[in-house]
Amino acid sequence: MPRYIILIVLVFSVICAKQILILNEEIVVALSFIGFVLYVEKSFGDTIRASLQSRGTAILEELQHHMTLQQMNLQSAIRDQQFIANELQPATEQVGESISHEIQINLPELHQSLRFALGQQIVNQLNILMSSQKMYRNTLQHSLITGFKEAAQIQYSYSKGRKAQPIQLKQCFALFNRNKHIHN
Repeated sequence: MPRYIILIVLVFSVICAKQILILNEEIVVALSFIGFVLYVEKSFGDTIRASLQSRGTAILEELQHHMTLQQMNLQSAIRDQQFIANELQPATEQVGESISHEIQINLPELHQSLRFALGQQIVNQLNILMSSQKMYRNTLQHSLITGFKEAAQIQYSYSKGRKAQPIQLKQCFALFNRNKHIHN
């Protein structure tokens, strides 16, 4: 091997001396780097390969161990969830049955209280309707009385000089309607 290196250095020196290959900075740096890489590979190649191989194996083992732990944790969580679900199922069924039973027991009372509340609301609405009807009747009666009085006064004042004439019902209603429109 040292012979090949000596031979390569001699050939390179001759080529450079005859100016077949003109060296500049970039070529010298590139050749130096290539030489360094070849030297490191030749001298330390097996050591570097072994180091990278052992590190890769260690990382692979760590990942496999981590995956195994994750799988075990997942299986444990699944078992715990199934256990909890199995334990809660009778309790939830019992709560459901209890609620259903309470509804069945309280349904007549709820129906009765709803009927009572609706009855109270209907009675209140009827009372309001009756009071408004009574108020409307009173207002109507007052308006009729006022209209008849006005009609009588007009008829009386109109007929002072003449012979008194009976008040016609038609005139009273006309005055009543006019009075009603004025108040609204």
